[in-house]
Amino acid sequence: MPTWEALGKASKAVAGGKLVIAKMDGTANEIDYPGVNVKGFPTILFFKGDAKAQPIDYDGSRDMAGFVSFIKSHAANDVSALEVDEDAEAEEQEEA
Repeated sequence: MPTWEALGKASKAVAGGKLVIAKMDGTANEIDYPGVNVKGFPTILFFKGDAKAQPIDYDGSRDMAGFVSFIKSHAANDVSALEVDEDAEAEEQEEA
């Protein structure tokens, strides 16, 4: 969870709100969205700006570098301002 929170903070560097990092508790909310097929928890999905009806399952590493790399390789918008937060990664390593 600390990495997800740090990713959310890092996403604020992307101008114009063109990147939103969100979380939702699937056990407390119904998920009725085309293309979403939750098979387990946690499930991480990427909704590309120009293809929101075809979410992409994320199955990469659960660290900042993995998330940032995935987002940059799949984003429809310019997310070049999104960077790996070295401090958040170091904190995550300490907690593990």
